[in-house]
Amino acid sequence: MKKLMVLILILFLIGCNPKTTTIDSSLTTDVTPTTLITTEVTTEITTESTTVLTTVINDEIYLMLLAGQDTVEIHEEWIDAGAKFVLNDEEFTMVTLNTVNTSKMDIYLIVYTYEYMDETYQIFRYVAVLDQTPPQLELNPGIDTIVIGDTWVDSGVIVTDNSLEDIIAVVTGMVDTSTAGTYQITYTATDSSGNINQIIRYVTVLE
Repeated sequence: MKKLMVLILILFLIGCNPKTTTIDSSLTTDVTPTTLITTEVTTEITTESTTVLTTVINDEIYLMLLAGQDTVEIHEEWIDAGAKFVLNDEEFTMVTLNTVNTSKMDIYLIVYTYEYMDETYQIFRYVAVLDQTPPQLELNPGIDTIVIGDTWVDSGVIVTDNSLEDIIAVVTGMVDTSTAGTYQITYTATDSSGNINQIIRYVTVLE
């Protein structure tokens, strides 16, 4: 009985003196970023016929790619619409040393740059030189009205193309000079880009 009373007394004393934890409020955590990430936000300002691309750098600076014709037919002139460096709403012309060779089908990269406060700012334009124009055909003058039994001579066709290729037209159809009627001769020209055009010659055989 005496041992039991001693045990109860010990437990009572432990309960009255719980272990406490002291927090030092003067301690602070100092977190230093190791990487600075800058995000460039690109927006599109669309009008009825043009699109202006804007790259925002910060609250004071943005780069503006002016709207232009960035798909051009081979051997046609490409006009550079340019780009602007904008600082607090004041515009400065960005420069480029790149050119577009419109005599060769390809996609060309135009890099515009501007130097400000020891920083180089850049914006890009891609220009595609394509051949989307079909060959042009013109009938050579000829005698296309004959009588039965005569010989018909095909005067042929002239083919020109903006690619400056030497294109030979494919001729389909025939003229039966022994039978009266109107006959159709079709000339088809195809360039290396797959553009196709046709022209028709009508030949009449009289009795």
